[in-house]
Amino acid sequence: MRPTPFLSCTLVLSALTALACTGATLGENEPGADVYMEGSPGYDAEEDGRCVYTGSIATDEGSTRAWAMVTEHAEDCWDVDSDDVAESKLIYAATPGVALAEPMLDVGGYEDVRLLQPSAGLLVMAEEGGADNLFLLDPEALELVDHQPVSARYHGTRLSPSRRWVAVADNNELFYPIHILDPETSLEPTVIPHGGDWLEGMWLSQSDRFAAVIFNLELATVRLVVWDMEGLDSLADCEWEAPLVSRTLTGFSPDWSFSFTWIGVAPDDGAVVFPMKDAEGEHILLVMDPDSGALREVRDAAGPVGFTPDGGTIVSYRYDDDDDPVLLLIDAATLAVTEWPIPMVDGPSYFVTREGGAVVIASSYGGDSLIVYDIETGGYTHLGGPGLSLDLNEFVSRMGHDELWLVSDGLFRLDFTELVLEPIGTDFFPRHINHLPEQDLLVLDDEVDPRLIFYDPDSRDVHSEARFDAPAERVGESPEQIREIVSLRELAAAR
Repeated sequence: MRPTPFLSCTLVLSALTALACTGATLGENEPGADVYMEGSPGYDAEEDGRCVYTGSIATDEGSTRAWAMVTEHAEDCWDVDSDDVAESKLIYAATPGVALAEPMLDVGGYEDVRLLQPSAGLLVMAEEGGADNLFLLDPEALELVDHQPVSARYHGTRLSPSRRWVAVADNNELFYPIHILDPETSLEPTVIPHGGDWLEGMWLSQSDRFAAVIFNLELATVRLVVWDMEGLDSLADCEWEAPLVSRTLTGFSPDWSFSFTWIGVAPDDGAVVFPMKDAEGEHILLVMDPDSGALREVRDAAGPVGFTPDGGTIVSYRYDDDDDPVLLLIDAATLAVTEWPIPMVDGPSYFVTREGGAVVIASSYGGDSLIVYDIETGGYTHLGGPGLSLDLNEFVSRMGHDELWLVSDGLFRLDFTELVLEPIGTDFFPRHINHLPEQDLLVLDDEVDPRLIFYDPDSRDVHSEARFDAPAERVGESPEQIREIVSLRELAAAR
């Protein structure tokens, strides 16, 4: 869930964004994750004199489809800026082996379009006039199931492990209150009652429990809570006034700097980590047991944090007396800290691999080559060759193969067995990437040609492509070839 595809880290729930951030990167694209669909024009994104470009790509576990939004402007791409209203926006469904992508949803006139995949279906959040419209669609029939206009302007989403519940911040209200949605029963949001000024929250990894830190800025207090939503029939059944865990502390404040208050949750739910600042303004990690509420501290350590796949090690960082970055490996059981200076990286962001003991480190400012740190041996490998000018912003983990595939001014494969960063030559220019695990295919776009490309990572060749043909050229084709373009507004009005 990334609010914008070209920032390595963002305070999604609080809707605060920085141009360069340090700490655990949020750049991995995962099947089933909530996706911010908006894109930005590339220099060469031209199609018959029009500016045509895609945004981030959405996929899901077990799915045979990929989703992308195509935006068109009538002018030259060099003349398009953030204030220009797009002439056309369409969300397409693309299937490997099918030459034409299906134009599924017309979202022309909307902004900040997001695609979520809760258990109830496909949920589209699309902003119009400073507020969102929520549209729930059947993922197979692609028919509208429900529509709900809301007064909120949503940024950043959190989907619970069961995919039943959606947590999202309202940017139209002071201090960004968190709303909870239950698309299975209604798209009417429930505002979390918390009695503070500002709330940052995160679902646990294995259960539908929602952990949050509630700040009272005037009193300089924080309240750490966990609400248990496991097995609830409705949002009304949640005991908001009596959370499973509640701890109130004094002398702490949010971290608004390039490191920031982003809650980290262990893969095994063994610990929840709240990065913040203490009374002296120093970085601190509060490590909480989500069952008992027991608290421990790690001082002079910044967030966001990562975890090793077994949950046994918290990965953080600090700056030493010479203002050089130092990687911190924190034993989750004892909180013993092992320090490793990070060579030749300014403003580090890092990714803890999902299949083993490695940390990939890059500069948040771009331009530096990657460094891989082996947790077991404590050794660094500096991967020479191409630097990644966009940092760790667009990559996928190919599970079962001990490798990452990255897009950054080209396509790259990072092999953790051989510790090699390999540039992959292609005749197209990708800007976004995702993965279809069921077929084990990478899904990439092309900056200079409106299409999605399904790429076989074993054969290193294109499997197939799905083109985004201009809708006007396809009117009158048979239902077997194309689904009629559906206007969200018309569907909503019909209800």
